[in-house]
Amino acid sequence: MLCLRWPTGDVYSQYEHNGETIDIEPKLISNSLSLIKNAILSGKGIGVLPNIITQESLVSGELVEVLTDSEVKWCDCYILHPQSRTLTAASRAIIEYFMKVMPETYQLS
Repeated sequence: MLCLRWPTGDVYSQYEHNGETIDIEPKLISNSLSLIKNAILSGKGIGVLPNIITQESLVSGELVEVLTDSEVKWCDCYILHPQSRTLTAASRAIIEYFMKVMPETYQLS
């Protein structure tokens, strides 16, 4: 399994299968989603990546989903910006992009 290291130093290596939590021993740990994706594409193992990173490769057939009956324990993701400042056009564009590509169930507002 290829795993992501979060900025906190935590390694995401717990999964749920049939209601049971499974801890795995990663073969590769990186803080780069691109590196993990490239390692998966080159046959180094399997991993868990966000759909936003894998969508094109899934559609083209480069990647296939496995362990579809397993669940990943995800953490929350937030887009933060200073309240006192007006958002730049680039900031507004990225927020609109994420709101468009993220499933509605993940959106809080």
